Amino acid sequence: MWCHDIGREQAANKPLLKTVFQVMMRLFSPRKTTLLFVIRDKSRTPLENLEPILREDIQKIWDAVPKPHAHKETSLSEFF
Repeated sequence: MWCHDIGREQAANKPLLKTVFQVMMRLFSPRKTTLLFVIRDKSRTPLENLEPILREDIQKIWDAVPKPHAHKETSLSEFF
């Protein structure tokens, strides 16, 4: 994702990430999957300032994904 798109809804591909989360819910297995974010053309903003924004956005998406009853309280870290 482009550095200047961090925090934006459509530009940061949040809908796509939500779809990935939904599919992983259906295919749940004990094996964790690694999420890798590549930030293009990083600005002068320190990574320490960008990371919390990314983590917060990812958590919000995870919280909004409908989960089966068995996984209602499952944390993001159990899948990824």
